Amino acid sequence: MTREPLAQRLAAVTALDDPTRRALLEYVSRSAEPVGKDAAAAAFDLPRSTAAFHLDRLAEQGLLAVEYRRRSGRTGPGSGRPAKLYRRADREVTVSVPERHYELAAALLAGAVERATTGGIPVVEALADAAEQAGRAMGTHAGSLHDVLETHGFEPRTEPDGIVVLGGGFEGAINKARGGYELNRGGDRFVEAAVLARRYPDARIVISGGVGELILDGEDDAAAASRLLTALGVAPGRLTLEGKSRNTYENAVFSRRLVEPKPGETWLLVTSASHMPRSMACFRAAGFDITAYPVDYRTRGPADLKRPAETIAKGLEAADLAAHEWVGLITYRAAGLTAELFPKP
Repeated sequence: MTREPLAQRLAAVTALDDPTRRALLEYVSRSAEPVGKDAAAAAFDLPRSTAAFHLDRLAEQGLLAVEYRRRSGRTGPGSGRPAKLYRRADREVTVSVPERHYELAAALLAGAVERATTGGIPVVEALADAAEQAGRAMGTHAGSLHDVLETHGFEPRTEPDGIVVLGGGFEGAINKARGGYELNRGGDRFVEAAVLARRYPDARIVISGGVGELILDGEDDAAAASRLLTALGVAPGRLTLEGKSRNTYENAVFSRRLVEPKPGETWLLVTSASHMPRSMACFRAAGFDITAYPVDYRTRGPADLKRPAETIAKGLEAADLAAHEWVGLITYRAAGLTAELFPKP
């Protein structure tokens, strides 16, 4: 179910702001036969040029349809030029501000009642199926989630209030010894953080990550991230650093305590894709409503399940990463730190 863009429908309604134009539209709509310019001008005692201007404007906005016909009924040479005639268009224009699609809800309800009546299933179940099918159809033809929501009357927010970036992307021991910002395989988190900071210049950037080294004495990721992001052009005043957390659960608890997110705010969580399920479970358990923004993908997707590792070393590395996350999910759930064993984004 599609609808013309709001701007196009508003233009059609705006065309009726002129009282003469509205009167002409009503006159043509009530006529049993298509109306010519002369008849319209005579009906309202208007100059023919004025009537023609308003009629053509209504046709341009799709409120009137145009056809050409010889009124005499004659054809061939000497029969004269066809007259330009106007009739009411089949188009229906509906406008609501803010944009609402009540007809979509009505169509879903009507279809659900019909299916429930003929198929002998509960109306609620039929409505859920109809809504799912309609949603899938909308998504198939949409360029993005934002596009499909906006097209169907919602007002999605695209500007986040803040971005939480989890640590784990720096070589802490090397950075403490040399003062740089050396990245490891998880460094995409901070590269993407710089990209998001530029894309959303008003968003608050929170870096959550303490010392990740178990053996060597290292620098906390928050400090290294601050130097890197500042060097990449992010204003220091936009950064909030949390450098005491030692694990994902503490990332969530300490970040929430630090930023005190307010109801209705939108926050993005940036971390490695493999780490995202455990991270989302921890943030939900901490009461921090946040949106997943995974980075640092290590596979192409399900297709890689059938593809052997390029080398034994890479295969062992992938197995180690998977084991780390699975053990983390089980341990956090068993310890009561999360409420989900298989968290969803």
